[in-house]
Amino acid sequence: MLAFAASNDYFRLFIPLGVRNVVNPTRKKAILVLVIIISVSLWVASEVYYARSMSPSGVHTVADHYRRFGEPGRITRFERDGVAYYELSGISRRFPTLALALPSAPPAYIYDESGKFVEWCSDPGDQPDFRGRWPVTGGQLVDPSTFRHRYGL
Repeated sequence: MLAFAASNDYFRLFIPLGVRNVVNPTRKKAILVLVIIISVSLWVASEVYYARSMSPSGVHTVADHYRRFGEPGRITRFERDGVAYYELSGISRRFPTLALALPSAPPAYIYDESGKFVEWCSDPGDQPDFRGRWPVTGGQLVDPSTFRHRYGL
């Protein structure tokens, strides 16, 4: 009888959890808590990674922007209070390992006509105050090669 019980326990290891008659409720709760903790941690890590990778730290000019981020997704010229500005839109990236950061719009970087960095926004789609300060509606799309030539890039 003892040999039968031991062999029965051995085969029980290979039966999926859902098929077993008795599932340890403590184990179920621990697995659920672990799944929640891992999911929240992945989401927080992806947001931090996105914020750091899009942050313009060390960027002071258009040339710095190109060195740090490469070719912008879109360049728009617009005027505010009679002064010309450029908005360089970042490229929406999907991170292969941290794909939970899902901004509603690509980051936007504002430069004045001399090429000096003015302001940026990581997600202008969710921040109407940024669009209030920097309304690009009615702006003109700028050809990237013309823009690079203008700033000697």
